[in-house]
Amino acid sequence: MKVTAFAQLGYRQFPADFETRYDSAVDTPWGLVDPQEVRAAHRDYLDGLMLAARSGLDGLVVTEHAQASYDMSANPSLTANALAYATESEGLDVAIYPAGRSLGK
Repeated sequence: MKVTAFAQLGYRQFPADFETRYDSAVDTPWGLVDPQEVRAAHRDYLDGLMLAARSGLDGLVVTEHAQASYDMSANPSLTANALAYATESEGLDVAIYPAGRSLGK
């Protein structure tokens, strides 16, 4: 059996009243975003996928959702490149699957 890890790069620092004040996570106002939290989310995303690779999972799926706050990854090819470099450097035999549009919009 093949086991694949799937992860999304979500922004996790919404205010408690977000659902009552804003239409959706797709058009989140930039003023709500903390750049340090975005950086931390990116690191956690890559760290989690690398943990899956180190744990022996067979594949890693990276996604694209047009930079919405529920998945900030704009281009899965960029993440796939970073993972390809990191997994190859560590000698990990893992498939990497970009899901979604791999070209910028």
